[in-house]
Amino acid sequence: MEFQSVLGKALRKIEQSGDKQKYARTLAFVALHGPDDLQAVHAAEKAIALDPQLTWISARISHATYLIPGYDPHPWIERLKAWDPQNAFPYLLEASANVHSDWEKRWAKYNAATPALREALAAEPAWRIPMDKAFAAPRVDFYWAQQFALDRQVLQEQGLDRPDMLMAAGWSQQIPELQAIKFYQDIQLKDVAESAEKAGHPQEALAAYWTVAHFGERLHSDSSDFVQIFSVMLRSNAYKRMIPLLRHQGRTEEAAAVEVLLSTLPTLDHNYQQRREALESSGRSARTVQIAGLSFFALVTAALVWLLSSLLLKWRPSLSRGLNRAASALSFTPPALPFVGLLLLVAYYPYAQPIGRLDSKEEFIRGYAPFFGSLSFLNFGVITDVWIARMFWPAIWCAAVALAGAVLLWWVARRQRPDDTGVA
Repeated sequence: MEFQSVLGKALRKIEQSGDKQKYARTLAFVALHGPDDLQAVHAAEKAIALDPQLTWISARISHATYLIPGYDPHPWIERLKAWDPQNAFPYLLEASANVHSDWEKRWAKYNAATPALREALAAEPAWRIPMDKAFAAPRVDFYWAQQFALDRQVLQEQGLDRPDMLMAAGWSQQIPELQAIKFYQDIQLKDVAESAEKAGHPQEALAAYWTVAHFGERLHSDSSDFVQIFSVMLRSNAYKRMIPLLRHQGRTEEAAAVEVLLSTLPTLDHNYQQRREALESSGRSARTVQIAGLSFFALVTAALVWLLSSLLLKWRPSLSRGLNRAASALSFTPPALPFVGLLLLVAYYPYAQPIGRLDSKEEFIRGYAPFFGSLSFLNFGVITDVWIARMFWPAIWCAAVALAGAVLLWWVARRQRPDDTGVA
């Protein structure tokens, strides 16, 4: 990607400048986005040594080391646990790392669509114990806000103040272990709680229900849409099972309080409707950009054909009647180019604002991700780096071509001889 090549060249200059904080940030950015895993590991070591507050990048590096044969991710996870012991995320990473190395040999034989894999993982202390600690941790932080702030600052410092670059950088963010969370939820709700209810141990069942519900509440602190949906799912599943048990125990006030909590949860339909409206709005803008872009390239091609035809006819007016007709038919393209370029400029402009104006990752994702995701036609978007500077200068060039074309037409018309009536 473009920012990788730029940072590779700039890293030495930043180191020589003596600005340790800036150098550490840039190293952390390279660790998060570098194409080479060993290079990312070395950059992360240097970045954390310079600034321990960047230790959160260990979450990304621990997963990157999965691709390095024989490399152990556990030292990175232990470092993260020591730095942020109250966070559930390092324990989720630990549970994943503990079963990853022998997944194909030991765990892949179980069917994830049945209770087989869940029951096997529940019986494995190396997976179950870290998951117990994750669900008991007082907070959940996936470090998305920290990475968004780092990406935005480093890109601005390197002159890449562009939303498409920030979107591309966001692709490397570490995804939480949602499948592991789903497995552990089912263990608590279906295995522990239901078994406890059948055995006549309601307090044990309620404790399992609250374990899931409280973790869902802590997930609610993350404002990303899909984590919010997961948070609602966890709490809803726990509350719905908890209410009849509380009523059966005669604890009607507690049951009523849980019902209130259940009623205040946003519905998945509401979240879906919000995302659909945002997608439709961004889709309209994306379609306008696509149509304007296609028209722009088509008119540029036609204008070049017209210009070449006009020059040939100027050199030899009686060269070809077909060429003369083509030049006449395409004479509208130079004046039309500035208007199409302006349309492309106006349609793309709202999505080319400086990234420093963005207050949060959530604002950026909700406002920009549907737009860039809709720009599939002609590969617009982050793939071809369409941005405002590349829209502005073509519009200026089109205006110059239109002016030159108009002057050329006027000059040819003045020099036209009476016997050359068919010449444009």
